[in-house]
Amino acid sequence: MEYHRGGPEVLKGAKALTAATLAILILGQGTQASEEQCRTGCRGASQVFKYSPGTTYTYDYEGKVDFTLSSAEGQVTSTTVKATAQVTQLADCNLVLRLQNVQILGSNGKKFGTIPDIDKPVRFNFQDGHVEDSICITPGDTQNSLNIKRAVISMLQANLKSSYETDVFGVCPTEIVKHQEGGNLVIRKSRDLNKCAYRENIRQDFLTTAFNLHSEIKTSPVLNGDYVSEQKVKEGILEHAEVTENYMYVPLSVGKNGAKAQVVSKLKLTGTSKDNPQIAVSKPRSIIFENPHPTVAPTNNVNTIMTHIKDVVKTIDVVVGEHTARQFVTLVKTLRGSTTKDMLAAYNQVKSGAGLSDKDAAKKAFLDAVLQAGTGEAIEVAMTLLKNNELNDCEKKLVYYGMAMARHATESSLITAAGLLGHKNLPQEAYLGIGSLAGKFCRDHPCDKVEAVNKLSQKLVAKLTGKVNNKKDETEQIYVLKALANFGYISDNVLQKVMAVAQDKQAPNRLRAVALETYIADACKDKLRNSALNILQDIQQDSEVRIKAYLVLAQCPTAKIGNAIKTMLEKEPSYQVGGFIVSHIRNIKASANPDKDLAKQHLGFSLPRKFPIDPRKWSYSGEFSYAIDTLGLGASTEANVIYSQDSWLPRSSSLNLTAEIFGHNFNFLEIQTRQENLDRLVEHYFGPKGILRTSSLGDLYKNNEQLAKKLYKHLQEKLTSTLRARRDVSKAEIDKIGQHVQIKEHQLNKDLDLDISLKAFGSEVAFANLNVYQHGLTPEAVIDKIIGQFAQGLDKLKQFQDTLRANMIFMDLELDYPTSTGFPLRLGIEGTANVQMKTEGSVDVRAILNGKPNKIHVKLIPSASVELSARFTFDAHTVESGMKVITNLYTATGGDITVDMQGGANVDVKVGLPVKEMKLISANHEIVSHVREQSGQETNSPLKFAQAKDFSICLDQLSPFIGLTFCGEINGPNLAGKDVPVLPFPLAGDSKVCTPLIFIVITFHPSLIL
Repeated sequence: MEYHRGGPEVLKGAKALTAATLAILILGQGTQASEEQCRTGCRGASQVFKYSPGTTYTYDYEGKVDFTLSSAEGQVTSTTVKATAQVTQLADCNLVLRLQNVQILGSNGKKFGTIPDIDKPVRFNFQDGHVEDSICITPGDTQNSLNIKRAVISMLQANLKSSYETDVFGVCPTEIVKHQEGGNLVIRKSRDLNKCAYRENIRQDFLTTAFNLHSEIKTSPVLNGDYVSEQKVKEGILEHAEVTENYMYVPLSVGKNGAKAQVVSKLKLTGTSKDNPQIAVSKPRSIIFENPHPTVAPTNNVNTIMTHIKDVVKTIDVVVGEHTARQFVTLVKTLRGSTTKDMLAAYNQVKSGAGLSDKDAAKKAFLDAVLQAGTGEAIEVAMTLLKNNELNDCEKKLVYYGMAMARHATESSLITAAGLLGHKNLPQEAYLGIGSLAGKFCRDHPCDKVEAVNKLSQKLVAKLTGKVNNKKDETEQIYVLKALANFGYISDNVLQKVMAVAQDKQAPNRLRAVALETYIADACKDKLRNSALNILQDIQQDSEVRIKAYLVLAQCPTAKIGNAIKTMLEKEPSYQVGGFIVSHIRNIKASANPDKDLAKQHLGFSLPRKFPIDPRKWSYSGEFSYAIDTLGLGASTEANVIYSQDSWLPRSSSLNLTAEIFGHNFNFLEIQTRQENLDRLVEHYFGPKGILRTSSLGDLYKNNEQLAKKLYKHLQEKLTSTLRARRDVSKAEIDKIGQHVQIKEHQLNKDLDLDISLKAFGSEVAFANLNVYQHGLTPEAVIDKIIGQFAQGLDKLKQFQDTLRANMIFMDLELDYPTSTGFPLRLGIEGTANVQMKTEGSVDVRAILNGKPNKIHVKLIPSASVELSARFTFDAHTVESGMKVITNLYTATGGDITVDMQGGANVDVKVGLPVKEMKLISANHEIVSHVREQSGQETNSPLKFAQAKDFSICLDQLSPFIGLTFCGEINGPNLAGKDVPVLPFPLAGDSKVCTPLIFIVITFHPSLIL
C-alpha cells in the first residue's frame, strides 16, 4: 500500500510564491487562464491509465444533493443532476469531454429546464491521472455549462505523484491511498475542503476581495466540508468513481447535529466506441470553479413580474402587511432574472394602473425593486427611466449611486450609461457611478477589446480638455478623471489624454494630482510608469505633484524603477519629497501587507539618512500592519501626509484601511482630503498680523456689535412677517428686498478649496468640493433661507395628506462553495424592510399664535414589515433548492387626534386609533423547505416540528376606560419527550410572538379655565 499525505509541512511549503503558484493565483482570480494558447503534449509514458487513442468511453453521471435538519428528522430536500459523459482519447495526452442528456430533477422527480451550451465540448490535458489546471474550451461556452464539465473532469483526476490537486474545488491538499482489489486498482482520496485555496466565493453588493496565499486558513469557518473520493481502475481504464461530500453549518450545530448537506456524485463506465470527434476548442480557461454571473430567464417574464407586483400591493392598505417584506424580496429576485425588455414592459403596465388596487404603491415597489436588483439589465432599465424623466430627483440620485453597487454589469448597460454622458447638466455624482459600473464590468470580464468600454471611455475623455476656465470646469474634469480611475483599466487612447493633464505644468495642481491618482488604476503600464518617473525626477515641480508621481511608481515597481528612485534619492534636494519617499519605503520593508511584496522586491535598497522625519513639517507616510497567517487574520492601516512647498499646512492627507479575514483581503475604506489656501485663511485670523492677534476681546465686540444687532433685527423682522397671516407680495417689494441683500466678495485673493474623497473596496463612491458652498453664504442670505424654509413648512401644515413609503434590502450577503456536481452550495442572508407612514391633518400655527378659533387634526399611521432570512441551498441554475430560516418582525400602530378650539374655555378633544387591529410587535419565525425556479416561481414548504401553544391571553378590563384591549400570544417548539436533537434558536423550530391591540373611540369634553 502506498500513502501520500498533504499535512502541515505541505501547507508551510505552500507559502513560497513559486511561478506555478502565481499561475494558479491568476487562474483563481479571473475567468480566463493566463496563457493565450491551450496546453497540450505528453511528459512521459503513462504507468496507470491506458486510454486508447480514437476511443470514446461513455459514462453515466449522477449527482444528488440532500439537505436535512437534525431537529426535523426524516425530512429531506433533494436535487438530482443526471448526464451522459463521453470521454475521447486524442493524441498528445489530450482528452475530450462531451456531455449529453443533462437533466436536473427535484425531490418529486420534476424536471427543471436545461443548461445553455452544455453540448459544447471541452478538451483537457491528462498526464497519467494528473489533469492540468487549464482546460481548453469552445468560445462562447457559458459558466454554468463549464462548471459541470469541470466537475466531471475533476472526477477523472487521480494525481498519484502529488499531495496537492487543482480541480473544480480549487487548490486542495489531498490525502491519497491506493491498493489492489482483485484486478482493480482502487484509489481513495480525502480532503478537508476548508483548506482549499480559491474555493470560497464571497458576494456582497459593492464588495470585492483578493486572496492571500500566505494564509493557512483558506475558508471562512462557517461551513465545514469533507470530501472522500473512491476510484476503481481496471486495465488502465476508470470504471467507476464516487465522490461523497458532507457539509455542516457550523455556527448553530451541536456536535454532529445541525443543518447538513450531503452531495454524492457517481461516474460509471457503460461502454466504449471508436470515434474521432471534430472539435473547435481554442480558448484556455481555469479548471477552478467560476461563480456564475446572473442570467436571465429564457422565456417571457412579464406576467411573472406583474404577479409579484400585485402580490406586494395586495399586502398594502392603510398599513403594510406582515408579509410585505417577503413579497418585495421575491419581486427583487424575479427582476434579477428578467430581461430589460420584460422589465420595461412591466413598468408600462404598472404606470397604466390596470389591475392594480394601488397604482402609487405598485410604482414605488417596482422602482425600488429595480434600483436594488443590481443586475446589468435592471441598471439599464433604471437609466432608461431616468432618461425618460420617469424618476424624481431622489430616485435619480439612487440610480447614480446604485451603479456603484451593481452585482453585475453588461455591455448593454455600459452603452446605456454612455448615453447619459451626453445629457446637459448631468449631476457630478453620475460620473463616479458610471465609472464604478465600468469597473465592475472590467473586474468580471476582459475589457481591453470591448466596444462598449471603449465608447464609454471616449465619451469621458472628450470632456477632459485640460483647459480650465473656472472652478466649475476644473471640478467637472476632476470627476471625469475619478470616473476613469474607477474603471481599474486605462486604454491606450485614454492614457494619452490623462498623461497630458498630469504632465501639463500650466494646469492647476489640484487637477494634476487627480490625474496622477488615475495612473494607479493601471499602474503597471510602462507608459504611465515612465511618465510618473519623469515627473518625479523634475525637481522644478511642486512637491505634492512629485510625491503623487512616486506613489504611482510604488504601486507597481520594476528593477529599473527601483534603481532610478535609489539614484534620485542620493541627489534629492527637497526634504518634502525625499522625506516622504524614505518613510514610505521603510514602511514597505516592514509591512505585513501581502500587496507590498512586489514593492519589497524592487524598493528594498538602503536608504539615505539625510532627510528629517517630522509629520508636523515634512511629508510623511506611516503604516501599521500585522498578519496572523495561522488564523487567516490581518490588518493594515496606512496614512499619508503630503506638504507643498507653497503651504505650511498639509496639502493633502489620506487614510487607507485594509483587513484580512480568513485569507480574503478587503480594502474597505480610504479617505482622502485636500486643501488649498486654507493656510491663508488661518493666517488671516490667527497669524502674527491676524484679526484675533491684533485686536482685544473688547475691540472685537465693538467692531461686531453693530453687525450682530443688524442681523438680529433682520431675523426678527423675517420671523414676525412669517408668523403673521400670509398676504401676497408685490414684485416691487421683492426687488426692494433684493437690493438690500448684498453678497460680499471673499477678501482673500484666491478661492479656498477643501476636497474630501471616499473610496470603498477600491472604487471612489463620493467626492465633494466645499468651495461650491461658499457662494452666497452671507449672514443675511443664510437667515433668509432658513426663514423661507420655515415659512414653507408652516404653509404645508395647514392642510396635509401624504403617504411615505420605503422598500429596501438592507442586507444581502452570500457565500458560495463548489460541489462535485459543478453547481454551488450557497449560504445567504437577506434583510428586507418595508416601511409606510400615512399622515393626514391640518395645523394652522399662525391661527394658534394669533388666538383665533381653530381645529387641529393630526393622524399618523406608521407600519413596518422587516424580514431577515438565511438560506442554505443548492443552485442548479434552473432551480435553487434547500432550506431557509425566516424571521419576520411586524408593527402596525396609529393615532388620530382632533382638538377643536372654539375660543374661550371650550375645547373638544377626540382620540381614536385608525387601525382596527393594531399590533405593537409581532415576531414570527419559521423554517421551510425552499424551492425557487429560474422563472421566479417560489415554493416554501414548512418543515414539521412538534409545536405547542404555550400562552394566549386577552385583557379587556381597562377597555371601558382607555378604549384598548391588550392581547398576547406565544407559540414555540415543544420537544419534551421527543427523541430528536435539541438545536439552539433559530434551528429549534417554528415560533411566534404577537401583541395585538383592539380599540374603541373615546371623546373627551374638558373645560379649560383660563
